Amino acid sequence: MSKTMPEVRFDGFSGDWEEKKLNEGILEVSGNDGRTDLPILTISAKNGWMEQKDRFSQVIAGNELKNYTLLKKGELSYNHGNSKFAKYGVVVELKNHDEALVPRVYHSFKSNDKSDASFIEYLFSSKIPDRELGKLITSGARMDGLLNISKQAFWGISICLPSSEEQQKIGDFFKKLDHTIALQQRLVEQQQQYKKAMLQRMFPKNGEEFPELRFSEFTNSWEQRKLGEVIKTHSFQKYLANPFKEGKYEVIQQGSQPILGYSNEAPFEEYDSVTLFGDHTLSLYKPESPFLVATDGIKILSIPSFDSNFTFTLLDKYRPESQGYKRHFSILKNTYVSYSTNVKEQTKIGAFFIQLDYTIAHYQKKLEDYQQLKKALLQRMFV
Repeated sequence: MSKTMPEVRFDGFSGDWEEKKLNEGILEVSGNDGRTDLPILTISAKNGWMEQKDRFSQVIAGNELKNYTLLKKGELSYNHGNSKFAKYGVVVELKNHDEALVPRVYHSFKSNDKSDASFIEYLFSSKIPDRELGKLITSGARMDGLLNISKQAFWGISICLPSSEEQQKIGDFFKKLDHTIALQQRLVEQQQQYKKAMLQRMFPKNGEEFPELRFSEFTNSWEQRKLGEVIKTHSFQKYLANPFKEGKYEVIQQGSQPILGYSNEAPFEEYDSVTLFGDHTLSLYKPESPFLVATDGIKILSIPSFDSNFTFTLLDKYRPESQGYKRHFSILKNTYVSYSTNVKEQTKIGAFFIQLDYTIAHYQKKLEDYQQLKKALLQRMFV
């Protein structure tokens, strides 16, 4: 495949893309008209354009606002700041505002008749121009986090452009894909918010004996005790004398970290249990079948006569918010929790929330699939 021809492209387009300097396809944007009542934005490498007040909890422009650049819808800015999401900075098109004020330190520009703004944004999202940008850096980031890439040097990098028609086709395609990703992200967030609300409504409020919302056939009052008074912690280290014995183990995924467990022999099968990963992280895992984990910092938790799905939901509800080491298990076990003593009610509640977790996981997997598709196509549709 030619270095100036993408691996994947739309039907009807052929031939090599043309190598040009960036300044052949853009025009610089600078200055403003004195208005200060416009949205004041900043670029996040992860999230794109954001209101300064949302990102920093306040507007940080101060007296510098008079020097900000007036950016109009369809125009772009290059934030040449180094971050873990964008080693050589990020280019973002203004899409959600007709006009806005953006920091003068950004290299702002607009497309001309040889380029399409959305195509330019996604070209930089592909990281392919990073090869050119990397050549411009003579030293690391400055104290303000910005890379030493001047406007003149930025305008002079080489990029490959197809015809205007193909650029627009590619830009429109990725905009639609981003829209799909945003809708899927919203579905995930809606389900997460729904779960959060149901955890509040289907468990009694502090000091109360009855939940606000429950299945109609149950009327008994709930009990409240410290979690440590009802939960059991089971040690399994004695079963790990030869944890890597061939033939007994299967790899189980916990987040991004593979862990080792097995189901052929189940020393905890007498417990209807939940696994707690670490004292500080308090990450929960509900196994489909009993298993062991060949790593340190793990607890097998169970509550006698409790439905295991309800136990999992109970731990999920009362897990402390992330506050560094304040998420320690000692905090959790001293937390007062409310629970129904009716196992049938526990079973219904547990099944409801486990199904909700499956739904969230399904939506999350679909979101990740879309994100991976975008990542792959960014590599295959640009040169």
